[in-house]
Amino acid sequence: MSTKTTFKRVALVAVAALGLGVLTSVAPASATSGAATSITAGTVGAARVGINLKVAITLGLPTGFSGTDDTMTIGAKVISAPTGSTFASVAAAANATPVINGANESGRTASGSLIAGKIGWTSATSNLSVAAGTGEAADDTNVLAAGPDYLTAAAFVTDATYAAATNTTAGVILNITPDKEGTYTVLLHSSARAAAADGSTTGAYNAGDISTQITFTTAGTPTSVVLTPVNASSTDGSNGALIKVTLKDAAGAATVLGLNEGLSITDSSSTATNTAYEAIAAGTDTAIGPEDFYAGVAYIRAKATAITAELDLVVTVTGSGLIPSTVVTNTTISFYDAAYTIDAFALTSTSSGYYAEAVGTHTGTTEYSTNKTSHAFTISATAEGDDADTTTGADYVTVVVTDTDGVNTGYTLGELSYDLPSEILDGDDAGTITVPASLGSTKSILIGDGGSYDVALMGGTATQTTTTARNSVVRVAVGGSVTLYATTYN
Repeated sequence: MSTKTTFKRVALVAVAALGLGVLTSVAPASATSGAATSITAGTVGAARVGINLKVAITLGLPTGFSGTDDTMTIGAKVISAPTGSTFASVAAAANATPVINGANESGRTASGSLIAGKIGWTSATSNLSVAAGTGEAADDTNVLAAGPDYLTAAAFVTDATYAAATNTTAGVILNITPDKEGTYTVLLHSSARAAAADGSTTGAYNAGDISTQITFTTAGTPTSVVLTPVNASSTDGSNGALIKVTLKDAAGAATVLGLNEGLSITDSSSTATNTAYEAIAAGTDTAIGPEDFYAGVAYIRAKATAITAELDLVVTVTGSGLIPSTVVTNTTISFYDAAYTIDAFALTSTSSGYYAEAVGTHTGTTEYSTNKTSHAFTISATAEGDDADTTTGADYVTVVVTDTDGVNTGYTLGELSYDLPSEILDGDDAGTITVPASLGSTKSILIGDGGSYDVALMGGTATQTTTTARNSVVRVAVGGSVTLYATTYN
């Protein structure tokens, strides 16, 4: 079963005073209020001055939440920041605060600085909408600067569905833009107190609140780049191959692109119309910018279309802007012409390690929970017209992997899909493929044709429910012995 959700209707609030940011809820009538049972911060990626750092926060929801406008308060307070940072002073007006809100979408710039510091919140899942924009901006229809000190930014959100019996966590994104070089520490906390929009301090941390901390230090200018394919082989399908992009600075520390820094993307193909690139966060383009990085990683989607034979595509990334062209590297993706379409797609064997059950909100031909880390599938396929060669050599079919939880890609802001080739041999109209996926306890993945022939898998731990003895009656002599057998089912 799925254990991922967000709130039914929640008022999210961010506060910045001496660098403090608080996410708070306003409880409507007849709603349940409660503190998060747990707060877990995702990967804190590399940070650069002037660049928005996104950190995924997962909240354990109280068992009393039932989907009737339930509310909670969580907070993010900067408890340590570099000298001279804008987070080290309070705000005097709604348009003079680091909090991103309806009156102020630009953050605040400290005296003598050219870089604005910012703090705010956005959604972490597709069914929760916090504010318009990319995470650094919000409009005045759903965000306001609250309280007499104008330090509280409230964003009201609505979740379409919530099932208390099957959803135990919620997700939000903390967004913070550092304005000075140095180290920042942020205290995250939760309570059942509902902060009002009149300057109430009930959204601040109190002793006894559940809490955790994150710390990050700004990094330097990139001096090297590494490309790591998620899938080094693909087909001429619509999803192509995914390539991770990571950077290091002169000290060997992980870093990201900063202001006026970029990376250009080129390839070895002589026919430019046959290839395309998508820097995931920014859309289809031939360049990577600061906005394309999340948790220290950017992703390139490389695609090849209308090919009739294998194409080994060399993808090259080169520094641009303030990044010198000497910062350069490449990787190779092998593309295959997919001349078959899937007619049937199923796990090769489900006798051990797979349990048939509904997997969250995913809709697949079959759905299973599993604790296996590698998954073998059998494919039936049909040739597409005259393109397929079923008498000599090999042809291919496209298998689509839709990574909903970053299992194979590491990307947790949404799902990413990529295409894998499966070989169809000499007119057999059948093939096999094995896809690795370590699903943990609650993560899921879809594997198939990207539609009606998908198989949905979710990580699970086997729990004993029944035990059946192989022999219900046995006879044994006095002083003798017997071996008994039983089968345990999950």
